[in-house]
Amino acid sequence: MGTERPGPPRAPHDEEVIARYLAGETTGQLADRYGVTRQSIHARLARSGVTKADQIAAVDARVRALVERHYTTAEIVEAIGIGRERVKASIERQGLAGARARRMTARQIAEAAERVAQGETIKAVAHDSHVSQCTLSNYLEEAGYRRKLDYQGRRKRGEAKRERGQRLSG
Repeated sequence: MGTERPGPPRAPHDEEVIARYLAGETTGQLADRYGVTRQSIHARLARSGVTKADQIAAVDARVRALVERHYTTAEIVEAIGIGRERVKASIERQGLAGARARRMTARQIAEAAERVAQGETIKAVAHDSHVSQCTLSNYLEEAGYRRKLDYQGRRKRGEAKRERGQRLSG
């Protein structure tokens, strides 16, 4: 009689549901995760004032930040945890489709330049870096590494002959 029963308990994880939704999880995924219906998830989001536009804006901001850091589409999918099609849609929606995804970080380029300077071939370094020889050569050139190399990473014939001659005579 004097004991008041509170209304239905509010799910203790509403904040988590909202955070996961804004991170890109669908209402279906959330419903499966928490063992409730999609309508229940929609109701929780509506009660909190969270809309689909909020989710799109949050995902777009994360995708843009990663594109600006030169992540590839596959790396963005892995980092954010949403599907490839949703990442591609976000990139297109924001007009970032022409953005060039770098395959190597500045640190990786510096390490590759050091390895080539120590005599490793472009071919071997490119293989270890999971890029083409042409891509690696372009990155090295952008970084100011100007050694004339063919695609096997050898110096051009004339330079190699001159170098051999100097070693033999010196």
